[in-house]
Amino acid sequence: MEKKHLKISAGLVDLTDVQPEALTHYHAITVSSGVVLVTPRTRRLLAEFGAILNCGGVIDVPDGCQLNNINGGTTLTEHTQVVDNTVLLVNGHLRLAPGSQETIRKYAKIMVNGPLILPEGLQGQCSGIIQNGQQIVYPDGADYVEGNIQINDRFLRRIKKDAAFFTRSSAFLIEENVDVQALLDQNILIHAKTAYVSENYPDGELLFDSNAQIISVPAGFRVIQGNLTLDQQTEAEYGKKLFVVGKCRVEMAAKNALESLEKIIVAGEAQVDEDLMDLWQARCVKADKVTRINQARKIKGMDSDVIISKEMLALCPRGLEIIDCKNVIILPDVEAAFLSEKILKMRGVSLCVCTQEQQSVLQLVCEFVDFAREKPEKKKAAEDEETKVLKISAGFYKL
Repeated sequence: MEKKHLKISAGLVDLTDVQPEALTHYHAITVSSGVVLVTPRTRRLLAEFGAILNCGGVIDVPDGCQLNNINGGTTLTEHTQVVDNTVLLVNGHLRLAPGSQETIRKYAKIMVNGPLILPEGLQGQCSGIIQNGQQIVYPDGADYVEGNIQINDRFLRRIKKDAAFFTRSSAFLIEENVDVQALLDQNILIHAKTAYVSENYPDGELLFDSNAQIISVPAGFRVIQGNLTLDQQTEAEYGKKLFVVGKCRVEMAAKNALESLEKIIVAGEAQVDEDLMDLWQARCVKADKVTRINQARKIKGMDSDVIISKEMLALCPRGLEIIDCKNVIILPDVEAAFLSEKILKMRGVSLCVCTQEQQSVLQLVCEFVDFAREKPEKKKAAEDEETKVLKISAGFYKL
């Protein structure tokens, strides 16, 4: 049986347990990957065989190691059990809890593709950690909180004097009847990236460290934490004054809902139908960013040919957008002026077949588009590529 060329494409490729017998099945091996794991033994073996490694990094790990591959966040504590000669790979955030220094030393190697979160006192223990991502360091003695901190009666009941808290997200001091003075008397300090503080609490900002961005929430506004799509139930659920921390989407169907609001503030992005912009501006006090939702029809991600005719464009009264398609063919009888009126955007098209006049107007609204007068004939796939190559694509692969 004729040997094949093995081509591996993966985010992570584990080559720590490769045996000579496995390599003899192929006349060549090419690995394309973000990270490749090898041991001293397999590195020599792959070099002798002539394997090609096209990767962001080749990481040496001990012979006979066990790979613990975690997708998502995880936390190491002083009680975490570690099997001898284990390599830890985290695709997500890794949090190092106070007192976890002995646990860190037990691993043969630690690699993190994401944020590394740790108290200041553990910074000296991280020199051996291979990391691709942000390092987030918080003060020793502060309690780490995953997600937003809600300062309310429940929070007040659980705190102790001189307590400190840290979150890499936001803190909210917006509920009614919070005894802020009691928190200040107990010397509470909150470390947060952003703090939303009701203007009913003029001393509320004293609860936060000096690096926190303080955003004042006007009295009478209902704070919505997370994305909001405005609809007919919004007023009944939240009232007429909204403060949205996240994205706010306002489609044409929500016109009456928008009219019923008195005021809206968006700490984030507002996506508003283009026909509602005047009404939106009358209701919106402030938004970090406003983008228009156009009512154009869209063709997206098609591998087969997209045929553009006069009849098809006539069915798009608000225009047409073509995004990430393989081939677009403009029929020759589509006038350039009509095409210019209807095609609002063309992006990521491998080939657009059209006349010179059509191209002259299309290129004004194109990004990453190649043009041609004729569609080239399909070339026969090379026999080597079809019959003599074994392709493997995966997020993680072990050979």
